[in-house]
Amino acid sequence: MDELTAYLHDCGHCMTLFDVALHFRFEQASKNPDGFDLRGLDAGTLHGREPAYACTFVDNHDTQPGQSLESWVSPWFKPLAYAYILLRDCAMPCVFLGDYYGIPHDRIPPMPLLRRMVWIRAHLLGDDVARQPGDTAHSLCWVVGGGHPVCVVLNTGQVAVEREVRDAALATRTLVDVCHPQASADVDVNGRGLLRCPAGACAVYIDAGDYEGMRAALGEG
Repeated sequence: MDELTAYLHDCGHCMTLFDVALHFRFEQASKNPDGFDLRGLDAGTLHGREPAYACTFVDNHDTQPGQSLESWVSPWFKPLAYAYILLRDCAMPCVFLGDYYGIPHDRIPPMPLLRRMVWIRAHLLGDDVARQPGDTAHSLCWVVGGGHPVCVVLNTGQVAVEREVRDAALATRTLVDVCHPQASADVDVNGRGLLRCPAGACAVYIDAGDYEGMRAALGEG
């Protein structure tokens, strides 16, 4: 990592670099969730050191099965990893075509929820990321405020979690989890709500009106 940051310094920060270290952190978390502390997910990564110049990715054509650098992130963890790079504060996330469309010759289907996350990134996501109190080794929670707030919970534990969020942008809203649409949450006038996330999953809550707009835009209605 020192070599990458030195290179950025020497070239006057004229480019972005692929954050391979973060990819390997995702792989480690996906293969050993019980022993991985999510609170240190970006430790030793380019995103952790030079976030504005890190091109973050989950997998690519070099890491897919059968390649010389194979280090495929386990499918169950991919929604969590993509939520981390698309719906937080990563300046330049890169979506792998093989995750978006699938890899038919390897019988790998498209990653569920990725189209929705990309749409939320493009149409709703603001810049004000507020980490919520109560993070643990197996659970992270943050709110991205603004006119179209987005709330994310990651859970690598073996039981469901319920996380409290507090943000004025959420006040009096009804939120829907785009990953599990049967789950909704009503936020009080003070911007306080409780968000549920199943075991080994992520939850992405957006305003109920934005949820219907997303479904219409993606032709899901």
